[in-house]
Amino acid sequence: MMENAIITNISATTTARFSGCTIHFATNDVDNGPIIDQRIVNVDDYDTPESLEEKIHEQEHKALVFSINLVLSGNYEINGKRVIRKL
Repeated sequence: MMENAIITNISATTTARFSGCTIHFATNDVDNGPIIDQRIVNVDDYDTPESLEEKIHEQEHKALVFSINLVLSGNYEINGKRVIRKL
């Protein structure tokens, strides 16, 4: 598994309204493995890079715990680049 987060550069001209994190399996290609989980956060007008980073890190922690538990449980299958959760 690999964790990937991009902290959006906040400026007066940014139009991004969302940012977030993606947890995926590692492959030979960078950031190209099947996605296990994704989380989004709102980018608010008053956010700074530090406040946005804090919001993303909170979601990263939740996504990592969820993803590790899913992989350990074996309740998933990989279909192409998708991770399908079994019920």
